[in-house]
This record gives sequence, C-alpha cells and structure tokens, in this order.
Amino acid sequence: MDLTQCRILNDCITLREVIAAETYAPRKKDSSSLTSNQEATKVLAEIKDAARLDWLFLYHAKLWKKVRLNLKRIMASILTINHEHRLTVAVHFASVYHRIIDTYLLVDREAETSIKYFSIQLFTVPSVAAYIVRHNGIITRLLSIIINFFTNNIQNKRIIPAPDSGRRIDVESYPFKSKRFMPVFSDLRYICTNRTIQELIAHNHEYIVQFIPVCQLFMGINSNKRAATSHVEYETESWISVFNVTLSLSRVVKVYGEAFQYASTNNLVYAIIAVLHAILSTCTLSNDQLDKNKYTLIMFHSVPFGDAEYSTIQFDVLSQWVSFHHSLHWLLAELFKHVHLLTGEKLRDIGFKSLREVILRNASERAMLTVVDFPLRVVTMVAQIRTGLWVRNGFAIRGQLLHYRDFMLRELCYDQDLYILQSAMVILDPNIVLVSILDRFQLAEWFSGEVVHATYDGTQLFSMVEEFLYVIITCDELFEEVNPFFFHYTRNRREEAEGILKARLTKATGNSTPVVVPKPMDVTDGPFVDLPLIFHSEVLMQIIFFAIRNVFVHTEAAGSIAASGDAILDQVLHLTMLGLVEQPARFIPLCLGLVFEREEMALVDILCKLEYNDVYKAFKPKVQWCLDKMAEMHPAEVAKRRTPPATQDPSIDAAEQKKRAAKARQAMIMQQFAAAQKSFLDQYEDDEDDEDEDGEGTATPPEKVEPLGPCIVCQEELDSSQPFGILGFIQPSRVVKRLPQEPRWEVFKRDLECPQSLDRPILPPSPPDVPQLPPQDDVAPFGVTPSEETRFGLHGSVCGHLMHVECFSVYNSSIEQRHLAQPTRNHPEVVERKEFLCPLCKSLGNIVIPVTPKPHHSVASESMTLSEWMRKSKIEFLTAEQEPAIDALQLQYSGEFAFWAAEDTHFPPPPAKTETEDGLYHMTETIDNIIRPLSAQTGHLREREEPPVGNRGRGLYLPDDFVGYTVNCAEIAQRGTGEEGKTVADTVNDSTVMRLIRGLVTCLATRAELELPGRRDSGHRVLEQAILRRILPGGIRDHDLPATRPFLFRNPLGILLEVAAVNPEILGHITVLMYYASLVRTTIALVDFLAQTVIDEQLDTIYPTHQDLFGDTISTFVLSVCRHSKELEQNAENILRAFGDGVFERMLYAHTLPFLRAALLVNRAILPPRNGSAPDPSLPEYHRLLHLLNIPPLSDISSPSHEGLRVALASWCSHFGQNYGGAGTIVLDYPDVHRLARIPKILDEIFTQNAEALICQRCETIPVDPAICLICGTVCCHQSHCCVDEDDRKQGECNMHTRE
Repeated sequence: MDLTQCRILNDCITLREVIAAETYAPRKKDSSSLTSNQEATKVLAEIKDAARLDWLFLYHAKLWKKVRLNLKRIMASILTINHEHRLTVAVHFASVYHRIIDTYLLVDREAETSIKYFSIQLFTVPSVAAYIVRHNGIITRLLSIIINFFTNNIQNKRIIPAPDSGRRIDVESYPFKSKRFMPVFSDLRYICTNRTIQELIAHNHEYIVQFIPVCQLFMGINSNKRAATSHVEYETESWISVFNVTLSLSRVVKVYGEAFQYASTNNLVYAIIAVLHAILSTCTLSNDQLDKNKYTLIMFHSVPFGDAEYSTIQFDVLSQWVSFHHSLHWLLAELFKHVHLLTGEKLRDIGFKSLREVILRNASERAMLTVVDFPLRVVTMVAQIRTGLWVRNGFAIRGQLLHYRDFMLRELCYDQDLYILQSAMVILDPNIVLVSILDRFQLAEWFSGEVVHATYDGTQLFSMVEEFLYVIITCDELFEEVNPFFFHYTRNRREEAEGILKARLTKATGNSTPVVVPKPMDVTDGPFVDLPLIFHSEVLMQIIFFAIRNVFVHTEAAGSIAASGDAILDQVLHLTMLGLVEQPARFIPLCLGLVFEREEMALVDILCKLEYNDVYKAFKPKVQWCLDKMAEMHPAEVAKRRTPPATQDPSIDAAEQKKRAAKARQAMIMQQFAAAQKSFLDQYEDDEDDEDEDGEGTATPPEKVEPLGPCIVCQEELDSSQPFGILGFIQPSRVVKRLPQEPRWEVFKRDLECPQSLDRPILPPSPPDVPQLPPQDDVAPFGVTPSEETRFGLHGSVCGHLMHVECFSVYNSSIEQRHLAQPTRNHPEVVERKEFLCPLCKSLGNIVIPVTPKPHHSVASESMTLSEWMRKSKIEFLTAEQEPAIDALQLQYSGEFAFWAAEDTHFPPPPAKTETEDGLYHMTETIDNIIRPLSAQTGHLREREEPPVGNRGRGLYLPDDFVGYTVNCAEIAQRGTGEEGKTVADTVNDSTVMRLIRGLVTCLATRAELELPGRRDSGHRVLEQAILRRILPGGIRDHDLPATRPFLFRNPLGILLEVAAVNPEILGHITVLMYYASLVRTTIALVDFLAQTVIDEQLDTIYPTHQDLFGDTISTFVLSVCRHSKELEQNAENILRAFGDGVFERMLYAHTLPFLRAALLVNRAILPPRNGSAPDPSLPEYHRLLHLLNIPPLSDISSPSHEGLRVALASWCSHFGQNYGGAGTIVLDYPDVHRLARIPKILDEIFTQNAEALICQRCETIPVDPAICLICGTVCCHQSHCCVDEDDRKQGECNMHTRE
C-alpha cells in the first residue's frame, strides 16, 4: 500500500507529513554497524546529524529497480506538501550531492533510475536554488566535481579533490568516454538559469573566479595538425567525446555570461579583466594548461601591406596545431555582449572612456592580439577545411567541422569566435586586425597584386579569398533584419535570400533590376559605435581593390570567370556598398583618391571598368548604384572617369585581336598546368596534339573530357598518376520478371496492352480492389510476383563517388581497425563480406569499379556493310591457325568462356606491370572476391548448364548473370519515364549508370587479358574470332554440330557484352546480329507460350500495325523460323490461325523492345556518339531505336544488301530446329513497366481503429515493438520473448508467421 496516496477522511496531507517527519529524523537503531564500515564512517563525519533521508539518498543505488522507483515517488509526494518541505528535502539532497554524483558517475549500473535526476525538481525552483547556493555552496561543489572528474582524480570509486598544479586532462580517459557527465553540466545550468542565482553571480566576484578554472581546463584540448604529405591511417573517435563535453560546457558558459546582464559596470569590467588575464596566462604558456609539445611561445613578425608594415603574430595554420575548443574566449565573448553596461557614459563613471581603454589599460596591444589570435586560428582552419586543404586528415576533421558549425553549437562556439574578431575591430586599430586576418589566411600577397599562391592552387585560392571576405563582412555588420550575407547562410541560401528580396523590390518599385542595399547599422551608443570607422581603413580599401583586380586578371587570362569569382565580386561590392552607406564622407574620398601604384588606378576606376564589361553583366546594377552614390558627392570626378571604354584600334583587325586573346588564355592555362603536378588530360588526350592550321597561329584548346572531380578521401584530382575507381555494391537480385512457365490468360492480355514507347511517362493504373482469392489459388495476391516468375542474377550499382585504389585500401584498413577497436558496437558494415560505407553519402558498398573514359574516335569497321564485314570476318577465322589454348578456355557445348565464370578455378596473379594495370587488377579482384562466394551460395537458384565439378567454368556467367543483369535492371528502371526528344540512354544518369556499364565491361576485358598474357593485343583478336565462330554461318564444323548447343540458346545481350569487352570496334555490327537473334528467340518463345495459352474470353480482332517494321505478313517470318522443327512448325500454324498476325506482331514488338533499349545503353556507354540525323521524336520508340542503332528493320531483310543476314538467320534456325526440346527452352522476360505490389486494405485501417487492432493474436497483448505483415496485415511481436518458436527458441513470431 502506498501511504502517500492514502487519505484520512478528506485529509490527504497528514500521512505525508508523518512520513516526511520520519524521513527527516535520525536513525533510531543502534548505529554501531555504521562505525564499523569505513565508507559509512566518512559519511558520518561529513554530515552533521544524518537523517534517514540522507541515508536513503546515499543507498538508493544499492536498491533494486522497483524499490528505487517507489522511493522516488515517495520523495516527490513529500515535495508537494508545501514549500518548507521542498526546502528541507533540497538541503538534505545538497548536503550529500557530491556522494550522489560519485555513485551516479562511477558505480550505478541503472543510471536511468538514479536519484540524481531528483535534482531537476529541486534546482529549477528559484527559491530552493538560491537557498542551497548560499548555504550549501552547491555551485562550488559542482565546479569542483567537474574539474576533478575530468582530470581523472578518482580513487576507490570516489571523485577526490586534487591540487591546482595537477590539473591535466586526457581525452582518451574514462571521464571523456562516459556520457553520464552531461546531467552534471545540466544541473549547473538549471541552477544558474534562475535570476536570483544570476544576480548572485553578477555581484559576487568569487563565482566568476571559481568558474574560470573550469573553462581553463578545456582550453585547446584535442588539437589538430594538418596532414600535408600522407593520409591519416587510423582516426580515433575521441573528438566525439570532446565535442559532447564542449556542447555541455558551452551551454553553461552562455548562461554564466548572460548572468552579467544584472551586473554593475564595475563588476562586468572586473569579470572581463579576470577572463582576459586567464586567457593570456594560458595562451602564453605561463601555466601548464596547453600541451607544450604542440603549442609554442607567441612570436611576432613584420608583415608589409600597402605602404606600411604591421607587427602580427607569426603562426601557420597549415603546419601547426589548432584546437576548436576555446571556452574562455566564448566566456569573454558573452561578457562583451552586455553593451548596455559598456557605454561611454557608464564607463566614465568608473574611470574609463571606452572599452578600448578598459582593455589596453590592463593588457598591451600585443597581448590583445594574442587573445584574438586563437579564435582567428579556428576561423582560418574552418576556411581551409571547407576549401579542401585538410583532406588527408580524413573524416575526423570533417566531423569536427560539421559539429562546430552545426546549429546546436554554432551560436555557442563559432559565433563566439567571430564575435571576438568583431570586438577586436573596436578595441584595436582595424588595420592591424585586418592584416592579422590576412596573415593568418596567407592572403596578404594576393591582396597586394600577386595572382599565384605558393600553397593554394587556383580553385583553393579563390575559395580561401571567398571565405576571408565572408569573415570581413561578418565583422563589419550587425544582423538585425533579413540580410543575404547572414553568416550562417550557405552560398545557395544567400542567393535564394537575395533573389526573394529582389523579387519583392521589383514588385514594389517596378524596377526589373533592383539592388538590395544594405541597411545602416545605426549603432548610437556602446562599444560598437566605432565599428563603422573600419571604412576609413586603407587596408580595407586595398582588399576591395585587389579582389576585383585579381578576378579581372584571372578572367582575362582564362577566358571565363573563375569558380568563386562571382561570389568574390558579390562580396566586395557588398563591402563597397556598406562603406557608402555607413561612412560616405570618408569612404568616397578613399575610393577616388587612393591610387594603387601597381595598377595606377583607384577603386572608382576599376568599378568603371567593371560597369562596361559584358562578362560581369550580373553585377552591373550594383556597380551602377555604387558609382551613382559616389557621384552624389563628387559628380565631376566620377563623370570624368565613368566613360565607356574606347573601341578597339581599327588598325588591328579581328584576326589579330582573336590571336592576342587566345595567346593570353593559353599563357594562363599553361601557368596553371605548371603549378599542378599532372592533369587528367595526361591519360586521355591523344599522344600528339595537332596545332591549329587555320593560319591564325592560335593554340587549339585541349579536348574536353568527362569531369571527374577529386578523390573523396584525399581530395586530390583524379588523373593518370594513380589508379582510381567508383564505389559500388553487388547484391543478389530478383528484380527481373519473367513470363510464367504455365501461361495464364491475364498474362497474355497484359502483353497485348504494353505501350508502344517505354521512354515516355506512363501514368500508373488506378489500383483495382484486391480480389478475395480462394486458398487454393496459386496466383499471388496484391500483385506480388512469385519467385518462380523472376530471374535470379547479381545486380551492380554505384553511388557515383570516386576514390583512389590506394585510398580505398587505406579506408578498408581503417574500417577493420575500427571493428577490432570496438568489438561490441553494432557496426553498419560486415567486414567478412567486404562491406564498407561510402565516406561521403554513406551508401553501402563492397567493390570498386574502374572508371574508363568515353571513346572519342569513330569506329573503323562501320565503313563496311554488315554483309561485307561478315564475309571478311569469316575468311579471317577460317584461315587463322587453330588455337588450342582458346579451345580449352571456351566451353564446347555453349561457347561460353571459362574465365568469365564466377567460380572458375583459375584467377591469374597480378601482371606486375604499370601502376594502372595493377590498379585494374585489384579492382577486378574486389569484384571477384564478392561474386565468387555469392555464386557458390546460389547454385540452386540459377538455370545455367555447368561443367562437371572440378572443371573450369562453373558458377554464374558474368556477361549474362552479372553485367547483363545489371544492364537489364538499368533499362527496367527507366521504363515509363522520360520526355520528348530523349531516349532511354539520355534519361539515365550518365555519371553513374554509364560509368557502371563501362567499368564492368572493363573488368570483363581485364579478366580476359589476364588469361592470355604476353600477346600483342592481349588476346582480344583470338577471343573475337572464337565468339564469331559461334555466330557466323559455317563457323562450327559439321562434325562438331551435334555436341554444340545452338547459338539461340545464348542470351544475345550477354554476347553483345562479350564483344564489347574484346573488340568494341565491331559492336555496331554485332548489335544488328544480336537484334535479329533476339527476334528469332522471341518468336520461338512466343510460339511455345501461345501454344499453351487457353483462351478464356472472346478477343477483339487485332490487325497488324507495324508492317513498316516486320513486313506485310509476319506469319511468313514466323513459319520460316519454325520450319526446321515439325512440332514447332505445327504449333506456329495453330497459333497464327487462332490468334492472327496482329496479336503475334504486337507481342513480338513488346518483347523485343527491351532488348533494343538495353543495346542502346551498351552502345552509348562503350561507343562514341554516331554522326547522322536524329530520329523524329514523334515516332514510336522502336523506330527511333532502330534508327539510332543503325539496324535494318525486318521488313527490309529481303533486300540484296542483307544477304549475309538472311544466311545467318537460316543457319541459326536450322541448328535450333534440329535440337528443339519442347516448350520452355527459351523463357521471355516481362516487357512492361514494373510496378510495386499493392498494399493490403487492412493496412489502411489498422491505425485508424482502436488499440485492439494492434493486439497480437498469439499472446493477446499489445506488442511494445509491433511488426505488421505487409501481405495479410497480421500484427506480430517483434524481437520479443513472449512469442517464440517452441522447437527453436531462437526464432520469434515474425519467423513463425513467415512459415505460416
């Protein structure tokens, strides 16, 4: 019975008061047992007159779960009696709080039920919090606990105080790995949030003095150093724990700093000076807080800029240690934010004129530069990481950047660092602050006129300039309203915000090219009243001038604006507009009068040049606004310079002008090439570059290549210097549907309703009601395709991201090390299956596929007609010498090659040649390592006739069951999508699907080359002849025919891929032959299928509509194909008589269209685009595909030019007819759009009903974690012990229901 919930008549308080009185009373039992216990003796010594309540708090963790929960409920009921009881409980809780925290952090195994969480009900009450802070020193205790816990001062499961000299932390120690510290910070934050406590903090110096060491403890922890030459092989995850601590601490810092809004100016200044001195003692290494093995003494050097030299701190972010964590600086930034207490009037009351005087009277200018430099290092490192200069540090540095700028931390950390820089602008000379930022970004020379950087390449340089300018804009603005340059906006968000503002201005003013003018800051009092004075700075003027000038130089040399050039121009124009809005009287004379000797121009001159340049048309409205604003003060001077540029000298003709521009562009391009080690063009350009012969003397620009981008691990450009590939994933699949072995009437009707074009949008049909099928019906409900009506294969996919082979090996090693270091973690990948997650998109992968370029040259064999090529090829392989090695590699009965079988017993060793060949081998090996076990495990699912066990050539056949299957899946995925004027090859993502097909074909070619090493053409020629022997008439000797399976048993798409691997030059002719092979195979399969179809209803007469494709009488072709087998011929006659030519023609069209689509994908991936006219987009897809593939339609086969094709058809049909084994020898794939299964109706209603709908029928309870069968809607208990299989206790209800 719970007495706290009982009543005496109508009185519900008396019993609670009795219980409370007993808990407040001391123990009445003999306490000799306590004195015999060492720990209990310590407690007795610490607590005066210990009550029962104290012991309940202390021993709460030793109780079992239910008692712990009930005890917390009793205490909560005591709190509700009145305020005095709440205060009494709080005093007892605070007196043993340190012991409770010891138990919670170090001992308690069920932390979620800990009595520590009782603090939320006490510390959040203002009066209670104020009392225990004043009388129990709870803030002091909390700060001591934090310091001693994180310095690992732990003995016998107790946190003990340590002397100040021993305060060093180790981010790899237990305190950082434990996440239980977060509620301790939360308790401190709950207490300090109360206004009463904030007033205490603001008016009592002891609180800020006690808090400073806590912040000081975490200064500069987990610092980073850029990996410049080699990648970081093993990345620890300690940074995650450090950021968890930072998140908790920074929230307390914010609350602590906000408390000083209630302070007097004198107290605020005292706190600022105290924090400032603590920062200096840490940053100058006066104490031992920073690791002296990583941090060095502060040194100054001289930086020339403009006409002056500035003394700034010497530090290189690219080569020295930098930490994200500077909690003292965040506290200082919070104190600086109380501008209402730092006005000139209030500072004069305590003997100061301004914040500048407050700081410089207590610290020198160099000291303040030291304070500012640490946040500046972080801001610079952030810019360098975003630019790609820290890529060799791996994912840990990216993770730190994302967390540092994440919305949860940015206002507590990143914004505070920027605020320190902004404050420095009013405390120090803005010129020295700007030069310090330039020096840290290593951009002083660039803003002095140099356009080449020693460390940053072209893209990185402009990106760093862009990042620098955003920092300057942030320091120059206060954000009170919507501003496109809000510093948390990405570039896309900035452009979006500006676009919205422009649209509103256009609607309001009618001006089609409005300018978003920045609003004045209007700061009338406080320390930032002098912030606009930065626009008096000549340093800032030089930054603006050379930013525009260098973009001009790059654009004129390269012929196009740089990647970040438009962003840089937008930024400097925004800065110019800010100066014109804030300080026009001083800023405009600088724009007109400050002439830079290197260019002999002022800012107004370069703006006038920008105004009339067509390349920068987008910026013309802003430029005109700036010049108009300057003209308001100096109209004559601006008008004199604002004249359109003179026309070109008439003595120089157009050809000479073109030559000069081309030479300038060439010089710039060559300069960039000299700065880079190698380029992608080294691999894919022609060996000899032909010069332009048009007499102009201009250089021919290099041929454009497929853009690849950088390696996602090391961020280096992908080129011929290192082998690389695209990350992919291989998995078993049953996506491809097939026609059923036992034909059904609905399948027949569905084939007749297939659309004529699959590359146009097809709306899904409205789902009919799901029929209530009888139990004995074999048809799967809800539109689910039975597994026997699908074709098994391996599906390959890629995420699109590229990686060096070496980086891939290092990355895989890091995954293995992570699994070893964290054996209890549920990792997302399985290393035994060679799995990994893409570092960028987190897609699952297990292979890396080579990336090969598109060919750029015409195919020589297309100069011959098909018949001429067939005669030539036949002569070549008939006169060629017999190749026993090839005969041994080719399976006699099928013509397949043993080395393309997944379980082939021979996988050759690496060639040990060039690095590129070695990379191809290793990429091919990754695929083999995945496919081989998959093939061994799925032997019962495939239908391929295989050699006996122990022979070569067993397993999945890669051209058919992997590469071909992947192409089929890509084609299926595009059915019912597309738009006018585009084919299936145009709608697929070229950077993924086409690269995937080319890469897989390259792997097939590599496996073939490894089998025939040392040959002049890597064995391609003899393999081509071996393939053609099976295709062309007369290729197989008569005495070998009985032991050889007919060619028509082979998948035409697989043969097409074999040819693509060994000789792409003949792919066009092979495509024609394989199309006709597909026609013949489809004809035979349809005859078998229709012969077994039972007509259930009367069909409307269907007339032939594709005579232009299949001829006037399709029956003639059908009977010609079937005439070599009496059974097949008889069936053909019967179905033509029963169904008519129109039905057969429509079904032949539907079932051969997918092959044409797949063939186009292969041709487009392997061959260069064909020259010729594009097909009429209004034609059906079949016609357009025949045109693109240069395939003559069946209606033209009687032409004399197609004699070779007719002979081949006759040979194939004859051989097949002699070996015809009855229906089912050829099974067709499903030709229509694939659709998802329909969801059962019960699932639409299950969540709208009452809770009874979610009751498990087996245990008759509502599952905590329910699972719902998508077939019938049954609710099952998921991963629960209530419903288990009695025969196999490891299997739960989901497995049991699956069997049912």
